[in-house]
Amino acid sequence: MIWRKLDESWGKFHKFVGPPAFNIARNVLELLYTQALAWLGFFFSPFATSLCTVSLLLIFYVKSHVMLRCCKPSSLIYRAARNSSSFIVLLLFTLILCVAPLVYTSVSIRPSAVCGPFRSQPSMIYTLTSLIKSGPSWVSTAFNVVFSVSFVIPCFIITNIAIY
Repeated sequence: MIWRKLDESWGKFHKFVGPPAFNIARNVLELLYTQALAWLGFFFSPFATSLCTVSLLLIFYVKSHVMLRCCKPSSLIYRAARNSSSFIVLLLFTLILCVAPLVYTSVSIRPSAVCGPFRSQPSMIYTLTSLIKSGPSWVSTAFNVVFSVSFVIPCFIITNIAIY
């Protein structure tokens, strides 16, 4: 009897308030946060990346089910083109904020002297540079070309043109 009364009162409340609208901006920001955790976890804790991947897949399917079953369509037309570019800029900013600690850690901090794969090296980046220098000459040349300013800036411009 109590459950029937609660169900009736919930039905009246739900009819009065109506179903919620799906908040696209908030959900995209939650996905960006999880993506940032995956990027940071890739270097410091590889298991965190796999955990974030499973979490993103699960969240995607749960939110798509909730959106299709429980939420009403928005009364305003969503301006995907305007918000899409701002979300891409926000994703780029998040990537830069996640890469900065990784670069600092790889270049500046001396690895532990007793354990770890980099124990005999002065820095983590030294392993990569010594590997490139010891390889064939074409690998070193390709590395220098790909990371030169004359290659990176045109790629950045072409990528921005393709996005917008």
